[in-house]
Amino acid sequence: MQATDQDVPPAYATAQAPLMTGRLAQARNTATEALKTDGPSAQLFLVLGQAHPAEDDDDHDNRAEAAHQEGLREFPDDLGLLAAYAELCLRSDHLDRPARFRRGPGSPSGCVSWHPAPRRR
Repeated sequence: MQATDQDVPPAYATAQAPLMTGRLAQARNTATEALKTDGPSAQLFLVLGQAHPAEDDDDHDNRAEAAHQEGLREFPDDLGLLAAYAELCLRSDHLDRPARFRRGPGSPSGCVSWHPAPRRR
């Protein structure tokens, strides 16, 4: 069952609260569980995507990018996800992660280059 608009804010608030207090693993776990039980939500993908790079680790940056991309496949026009993904790309090291860096607004193309793949069903 997919979450309705009325169902998402409590799940989002529950996932975002630990993120705001620095309990990153708890925020990721809460968002992941809510996505499994309630279905896709742009806000929950946003929490998941923001909790990973806060760890300041390349593996977490990769997981953050995957979370943003999955969220953008479901919600390609969500401004929060687009902005957070652009921020992740901007903060990427242009030598270590040139492809991710080029997808950000600081790239020569001047905008976030996000072209979602078709949804898999």
